[in-house]
Amino acid sequence: MVSWEIEAVDLINRGLFEITDPGPLHAPIRGFVLSRNDDLALILETNATPDAKTDIVQPPTGTVRFNKDLVKLAEIGGNEATLTGIQSFNVTISHGHSQQSALRECARIHELTVTLDDPGKAAYTIEWLENLPLSPFIWPDSITTITETSVTCSIALLNGGLTLSNSSSGHNSSQNAAKLTVAGQTLFVCAQSTQGSDAIKRGSIVYIGTPDDLIRKKIRNALSFALGFYLVELGHTLYDQDWHIVAATSRSAYSLAKRTFDPSPMPLAHLSSRSFQHDLGHTKLTQMVDALVANYDQLDLGNLSWAYWHAGTATVHIAPAHFGAAIEALQEAYCKSHPNIGKTKILPTAQWKGLRETINGVIEAALINEDNKGALKEKLQDINRPPQRVILKSVLEAMGIELGAAENEAWKRRNDAAHGTPIPEGEELAAIRDMKLLRGLFNRMLLRMTNAADNYVDYVTPGHAIRYLQDPVPST
Repeated sequence: MVSWEIEAVDLINRGLFEITDPGPLHAPIRGFVLSRNDDLALILETNATPDAKTDIVQPPTGTVRFNKDLVKLAEIGGNEATLTGIQSFNVTISHGHSQQSALRECARIHELTVTLDDPGKAAYTIEWLENLPLSPFIWPDSITTITETSVTCSIALLNGGLTLSNSSSGHNSSQNAAKLTVAGQTLFVCAQSTQGSDAIKRGSIVYIGTPDDLIRKKIRNALSFALGFYLVELGHTLYDQDWHIVAATSRSAYSLAKRTFDPSPMPLAHLSSRSFQHDLGHTKLTQMVDALVANYDQLDLGNLSWAYWHAGTATVHIAPAHFGAAIEALQEAYCKSHPNIGKTKILPTAQWKGLRETINGVIEAALINEDNKGALKEKLQDINRPPQRVILKSVLEAMGIELGAAENEAWKRRNDAAHGTPIPEGEELAAIRDMKLLRGLFNRMLLRMTNAADNYVDYVTPGHAIRYLQDPVPST
């Protein structure tokens, strides 16, 4: 593994690090192994003496808290590392005649940071990802790898011997990258062409420079929307001008319980001037990602991303409720920044204020108990707010988007899922269609609000037609 393919976990396991501060773990510790489990969480397994102790009293299982527990490591050369968010979950003591007795402890780690040099020297950043598939996309740029090997063998060199030498080189090129310039950042999205046994769909984003966590998160979430799948972050590595590692961070990944690896990619819009469905073009891909990043804070896309991808991996009976909630959150964020768009009140504030005081007076004079009076007054807080369907139609009308008949019916039925109404037997396909209709409606709204594209992909109709944003999905 070459230096630009190494994340923080590899640095620890390949180095000579020792635990200098065990934090909440049982100590003294004789050795350890750091790895990722099947859920991509960082797991530390330590080997300690059988009489190892800890001074930390673990809170009862299920306790809600911010876990700030630390474990510190150091290497002979002075390099340091820190494990944060240590949560021990298994302690066993083994006794045997052939093997040394030991206390083994397993702990989940939130984050690992390794510092090898002055972070101020960093010139490049590689962000490590899972769920970045090579296929079915047609990527616009290539990655070429040249590997050279040289072998020299000396025989009886001090006694008139001879030296044998040989060299070989390998050349590999694949079309699996895209260069983008987004929010002033130059970056290269790279899907890994060969996948190891520990990789699901390994990939990376290579940045020129050292953008902070927030900028990378915005770009990563925008790419997820654009390409139609959730990118799972593993961590990042910083490099100097000569591609020597300066520092590295690995994190326990969140992959929606690995459900995010199952769905097929569903880009929001067609991303190429060519007719191939999954063709990626520099111009359209850059335009979409840049537009989403530019509107990230205004539309609260960080939280919307969370809602959208959970909806996309939810089961059919509840997914329409999740997509409905995501649409409501999107339109609310948009209305806050565009107060003159969307019908958010039935009566103007001044007119409603007088009517509310009148109704309050009637409630106060009624011959009912105080609890019921309080409950009725509580209901008044939302009575001037139009139904969500009215708000949605007014927002769509202001944006020039037509709500189709099929989408309108799916919007009405989303409440069935939210209130636990079972799917009638034989109506399963209709429920799946509702889920796709609501997802498509969210896509249309997001693309129009951000001016990220002028078309969307209709995943409801067979053949996945490309339609203009103003045109709804046909009813049949």
